[in-house]
Amino acid sequence: MLAACSLNLDAAVDCYGAFVVESRPESTMTSIVDLLPNLSCPLLGLFGIEDQYPSPEQTVTLRELLTKHGKDFTFHEYDGAGHAFFAVDRPSYRAEVRPKRGARFGSSTAATSRTRSRSTCARTTLNESP
Repeated sequence: MLAACSLNLDAAVDCYGAFVVESRPESTMTSIVDLLPNLSCPLLGLFGIEDQYPSPEQTVTLRELLTKHGKDFTFHEYDGAGHAFFAVDRPSYRAEVRPKRGARFGSSTAATSRTRSRSTCARTTLNESP
């Protein structure tokens, strides 16, 4: 997300990005809230409800800030998924969380995406593996 706030991109994906709206305690990782007005493109956010970085509350805060700044974004939140649920080499991996083939997000034109707010949010419950 930092790149999308610093460069002119066509689209960006925030896969469970931590410390966007809050700084990490006892670390040099700092919030990028002040950069959100510079978001240059539609944003797809993929978040686990069981994640703590970002927590569901931080995801809500991010949604509110993006709406306030008139940004184009789509968020998907997954029940049963924690942090790094796309990382195939980690125990937190969830194979059942996959984008649908041909999935699209954002406005149909770049001009529209930069001039009005459009947000979509979805919550998915994951099926437990046998």
